[in-house]
Amino acid sequence: MDCVAVDCERAEPVIYKLVNEIEKPVTLIRIYVGDRPTWRTPDNPMRCDERFKLKGVPTLIRWENGGVAGRLEDYEAHNEIKVKKLLSDTKPVDPLPVEA
Repeated sequence: MDCVAVDCERAEPVIYKLVNEIEKPVTLIRIYVGDRPTWRTPDNPMRCDERFKLKGVPTLIRWENGGVAGRLEDYEAHNEIKVKKLLSDTKPVDPLPVEA
């Protein structure tokens, strides 16, 4: 078993448990980055894509309003407290201007 699989197997139960417990709607997208040799190449599409810029797997990214609102890298994606915070944090929303 390679390190990518070990890291994912360690984080996956935590991620799925918390996604299922959260009260607000969450869309979880799982992307296959390739086998270890494919993932390790510097030109892996998930490393190069400006939307993701993955450095390790698993990586959790939360988007809000078209932008990245939070992120956990591979070394912290198994930490239940950090995953819970990522899922529950929300950026403050600017109030709509009041018309006179």
